[in-house]
Amino acid sequence: MTCNLSDNPVHCSLNINGNDVEQVESFKYLGTVLDQKLRFNKNTAEVTKKARKRLYIMNKLYARHISVPLHI
Repeated sequence: MTCNLSDNPVHCSLNINGNDVEQVESFKYLGTVLDQKLRFNKNTAEVTKKARKRLYIMNKLYARHISVPLHI
């Protein structure tokens, strides 16, 4: 890893076995989204978005009196 002390550690270059490691802002690992500082903000937003979509569909079905078995 090559960095100056004054550099932001997020922008340091990392080299393993002669290969540069790509730096990304966030990534998904085992279904969980992590960012550079190992925060879960993006993961929480993604889970919330999925839940809202499913609740919207469930509300529409309920409003039309359609029963669908839930698989939990």
